[in-house]
Amino acid sequence: MVYALVHVATGQDAAQKNVTPAKDGTAPAVAIQPQTAVPNEPSPGQPPPSASDGSAAETAFLGFVAIICLLLAITVGIGAYLGFTGRITVYRDYDDLFFIALLGIVPTITLPGIMMVYALTDSAIVLMLLLLGLVGVEVALLGRISARTWEDNPRYGAWFAALTTKVFLAVLFLTHLLSFLNPQDKTGKKRRTTRASALVTLTLLTPVMMRLVRNKTGTYNPERLFRRWFH
Repeated sequence: MVYALVHVATGQDAAQKNVTPAKDGTAPAVAIQPQTAVPNEPSPGQPPPSASDGSAAETAFLGFVAIICLLLAITVGIGAYLGFTGRITVYRDYDDLFFIALLGIVPTITLPGIMMVYALTDSAIVLMLLLLGLVGVEVALLGRISARTWEDNPRYGAWFAALTTKVFLAVLFLTHLLSFLNPQDKTGKKRRTTRASALVTLTLLTPVMMRLVRNKTGTYNPERLFRRWFH
């Protein structure tokens, strides 16, 4: 009688808890079922993440960059046209052109040295001080260039067009000059292609910049330097 009651109770518990009783009724065998992982669900009131959010942000950023590039191209085009027609002064003389070139020459020369000092000292403070010094030099050069540009073009629109044009053309020239002298491509074929492309750009850009120099004078006059070096 007792055995029957125990057997019935054990069978009921096994049915409720997914427990399989043993054949002799003494020790039931427990059947363990694997637990399935429940996927993370958004909290109530929170919209589910959308895969299009990242692409929308990227599209908006690319659109913003495209607008900036378009405005820059329009400004440089207007500045070059006004410089060709003599309505504004883009480069006062060859010294003005040299100071513009220093904006790119200074960081090109000093940045490798700064990184070498940082590698030797392994000091973030030293790196920060050197970078701040470089930024200070660049700001001082840009301030001098802006002041000279304002002296030649004492109107805001003309000043902005001349400053944007002279800086953009100088940076473009230096970038392609570095690509021509020291291309960073891995294969010889790509380096030759980069040099050829840079040479074409320099060939087209050099007469444009020379045409925008109003007074063909200055300490850094190419003709004067050529005579000094080769005569």
